Amino acid sequence: MIYNIKTLSQTKKIAQEFAQIIKNKNQAIIFLKGDLGSGKTTFVRFVLHYLGIKDFKGSPSFTIAHEYYTKEKKVIHMDLYRIQTKEELLNAGIFEYFDQVAIFFIEWPNLLEIKPDIVIEFNLTIKQRSIGIDWATN
Repeated sequence: MIYNIKTLSQTKKIAQEFAQIIKNKNQAIIFLKGDLGSGKTTFVRFVLHYLGIKDFKGSPSFTIAHEYYTKEKKVIHMDLYRIQTKEELLNAGIFEYFDQVAIFFIEWPNLLEIKPDIVIEFNLTIKQRSIGIDWATN
């Protein structure tokens, strides 16, 4: 499904709908794809808010991952933008995270050779912004 976005409130509404769907899941791997500034981190912030997480720590681009907790689940937000090789993935201990039961939001997942449950693509052009959610892999 593709959503054309014109306002930030539309992004919030989509994030709220998405949070309602995943709130009953304990485990999911969600790939977030899109150019810099296309809305990936903002979307994750809104989803976390609707899951009841109020202490959003920002993009984990330097720390690679932030962990969040609700009463029912663990959420891990990863940003792999700075990772350039598969060797760096291994050295950073990325694969050890996947031994945990959690909801994973992963920005810049290109080097990961794992199958996501959901892929969300963010597109930004001069004329339009859109969010595409691929549920087919779920």
